[in-house]
Amino acid sequence: MTSQASHVHIIGAGMAGLSAAVELTQKNYNISLYEAAPQAGGRCRSFYDSKLDCEIDNGNHLLLSGNQSAANYLKIIGAEDGLIGPDAAIFPFIDIRTSKRWDIKFNPSPIPFWLLDKSARVPGASLRQHLALAKMMRAQDHHVIADFIDTSNPLYERLMDPLSVAVINMPPDKASAKLMANVLKETILKGGIACQPRLAAHSLAKTFVDPALRYFDSQSADIKFGTRLKSITQKDARISALNFAKNTIELGDNDYVIMALPPEPTGDILDFITPPQDYSSIINAHFKLDKPIRVDWPAPLIGLIGAAAQWLFIRDNIASITISAGDIWLGERSDSLIKKLWTEIAPILGEDPIQVPPARIIKEKRATLAQTPALEALRPASQTPFKNLYLAGDWTDTALPATIEGAIRSGVIAANHVSMSLKAHA
Repeated sequence: MTSQASHVHIIGAGMAGLSAAVELTQKNYNISLYEAAPQAGGRCRSFYDSKLDCEIDNGNHLLLSGNQSAANYLKIIGAEDGLIGPDAAIFPFIDIRTSKRWDIKFNPSPIPFWLLDKSARVPGASLRQHLALAKMMRAQDHHVIADFIDTSNPLYERLMDPLSVAVINMPPDKASAKLMANVLKETILKGGIACQPRLAAHSLAKTFVDPALRYFDSQSADIKFGTRLKSITQKDARISALNFAKNTIELGDNDYVIMALPPEPTGDILDFITPPQDYSSIINAHFKLDKPIRVDWPAPLIGLIGAAAQWLFIRDNIASITISAGDIWLGERSDSLIKKLWTEIAPILGEDPIQVPPARIIKEKRATLAQTPALEALRPASQTPFKNLYLAGDWTDTALPATIEGAIRSGVIAANHVSMSLKAHA
C-alpha cells in the first residue's frame, strides 16, 4: 500500500487541524479537511472590527524563536517572514507603580552568561536566586511553579508570575511546573538563540492561516467549510463512516481520521472522551491610536508589573494588552475595563490617560484548559481505541501548554501516527 492508496480525513481547521493537514500534504497523502465554521483558524483568527475600522486578532499570541514546530509549519507553507521580533533575546519590563524599567537579556549560547550581568537579569534578585530555578527542571507531575520559588523573591513578581500566566495561563501557585519546565528546556535553556520574542507581522490570519490555505490550493487539497461532523459509525475497532450534517462519508479499509476539534465537540462525538470542566480565561484589549506608536523598547512588547494586564504588544497604531488567567475580570463591564486598562498603559505610551481612544475588549472565557497538575494528568493521548483514529488539539497530551506551538505540535504528532500506521501496513 502506498500513501496514495489511502485517504486521511481531518476534522477541524484550527491550528491543530491545519498543522496535521500541512504535514500530510507535504508527504503526498490524500487529505480532506472539514471545518464547521465558514473560515479556518479556530481561536487563532483575525477579523475586521467595525468599531476600530481595521483588522484585529482575537487575541495576542507570543512565540519564541525556539518554537520549532511553528517554525517548520511556517516554512512548509512559505510564511517564514510572517513573524517579527528583535534579533536578540530581550524582554523589556516596566513596573507601572514606580515607572521602573528593566530588560531581561539572554546571551545567544546555552551557557547562561547573562546571569553574571546584573543589568541583564531581574533587578533585586541575586544570582543564587536565579540559579535556584534550575530545580524546576526536575519537576514531578504534582508540582506547581510556586513550589520552586518563594513569593517574597523578586523573581516571583518580576519574572515567574508574568511568565507563568503568559505560558500556562495560570498563576504560579496553580500552574503545572512540569509544563513550564518543558517550555524552558526548548527555549531558554538552549540559549538566547531559542528565546527571541516573535509576533505575527500583520495578523494571525495572514501569518498562520491564509498561507496554509494557499498551500493547500497549490497542492489541490480538498477543503470543505460549513461542514459539521455530527457522529461516527464504528465497526471492528475502526471508524467506518463519518456522519456529517448533510451527508455521510464511508471510509475505506486504508482510510484514517484525525479529530482536531475542541474538547466539548470531541466528547459529544467520542464517548470515551470526557471533556475537562475547568478552564482559564484570557481577556484582550485593542486600542487604536490616530498615529503609529513609537516606543523606545527594544522589542514590540513589554511586560507589565503591578497592572491588571501582564503584557502590552505594539503593532503599527494598535496597542494590544493581554490579561491571562483573567477570570476575576470576566464580570467587569467592557467600558469600565477599557478605562482602567488605558489609564495603566497611557503613560507608558506618552498618551493622555483621560482621552481614551477607540478600543475593543475580547473575552475568551474558555481560552485554555486550567493547566494544573491534576488536569494535566487527564489530557488524552493522540492514540485512541480506534485503529484508524487519532486526536489533535492543544488540549491533548503534547507535553506542552495550550499555545500555538502546542496546537501545531499536536497536529504533527497525529500526522506522524497516521504516517507510521500506513507504513506499518504497506
